[in-house]
Amino acid sequence: AAMRVIIATASSKRKTTPRDDQISPPRYLLDSLPAGLSLSLSVGQVMAFVTGPDLAPGEDLNIYRGVAFHTGVSFTYCYLRDRHCEGFPDLLSRRQKRLQLSLNTELLAMAAGSSTASTLTQTEQALIKFTMWDLALRDALSTRFVADDPYGAGDSSEDYRSQEYLRVEEVTADVALSGRLPGGRVVSGSKDDCAITVNIKRIRGYLDLAHAYSLLLALQAFKTLSPPRRAKAVSTKESTMQVTTQCNIDKIQLMWEFPLRMKLYSRISSLSVQCPDTGIRVNWSSVLLAVPLDVMCDSIPQVEWQELLQLPDWSIFIQAGVLPTAIAIEGASARLRIPFEYVLADLILDMNVTFKSLKHLTKMVPSGVFSNPPIPSAEHAKSMPNLHLRLIALTVE
Repeated sequence: AAMRVIIATASSKRKTTPRDDQISPPRYLLDSLPAGLSLSLSVGQVMAFVTGPDLAPGEDLNIYRGVAFHTGVSFTYCYLRDRHCEGFPDLLSRRQKRLQLSLNTELLAMAAGSSTASTLTQTEQALIKFTMWDLALRDALSTRFVADDPYGAGDSSEDYRSQEYLRVEEVTADVALSGRLPGGRVVSGSKDDCAITVNIKRIRGYLDLAHAYSLLLALQAFKTLSPPRRAKAVSTKESTMQVTTQCNIDKIQLMWEFPLRMKLYSRISSLSVQCPDTGIRVNWSSVLLAVPLDVMCDSIPQVEWQELLQLPDWSIFIQAGVLPTAIAIEGASARLRIPFEYVLADLILDMNVTFKSLKHLTKMVPSGVFSNPPIPSAEHAKSMPNLHLRLIALTVE
């Protein structure tokens, strides 16, 4: 409660805004950033423990459920102009030594290289890099007085490490903000360019409905700490920044356990998501789905995983600003293989139950009261997108 009062008090301070009749020049983010500064900050271990009250019926022990996670973080900021590079005469030799040692290029060297061309191009560039490594999530339990890991030993305990259901090896976000020279001639309608690139090395996880329920309780606890949102006035000023984003993921490996009895293994390789002004483009080199089968090997029952679906070299483009939504899909091939004695209808039923359960949990958790799923009501007709699918080869077995 005290934390909620502090946050509400800090957010209640309003900033004075100019009157509508006052004409102010456009404001550029690059002008407000400090120049001639190179800053690096790193924290080896960051741990968080967030829980909310359990909504299970008959629960009278005041148990709280949520999420505990740990990660390491680092932040680097560098904004140099041409005159600032005179104080770093050894940047070239340092860069060559790091290349010989197979180390990543310093952000300072990249900023110095871009600043040398600023005089000719009449632009400047600020570079920001944010990195997270060894990110892990697990379910957490607590009461009003104590947590299941009160001393933060989860990262070094084998028992807690075995309970982690989602692990991310490394996440790197690079932000390059470039624009006109401060004090230079402003071209009417000019905008700063902000390029955001997110690279994720590897994601591994084991997911079920219980994990989703705990995560929703943790998110609801965050919302209760934040003050209520106020209606914001609609700004008529045109944005002075053009943002392009791209996300690259090397590999995603997820094991899905559905509420009835089915399981599904999924692996996605070289996933790329781009968000230009024209729409959203998704590419991947390989998607593989596999299912378990009970087989007999030398009169011994065993579980064998067999391929269900494979989609290599696919590209999906969703065009923006078009109604109905236009989706273009191109793929090298698609292969659907239903294993012998495998009942595909059971998997479809399990997935349908999971989606409907998630939909109900997203409504029940914010209410703070347990409720059974309501009787499905009538729904409006679905608006189908304008879909264009092109496959070089299609195999069904």
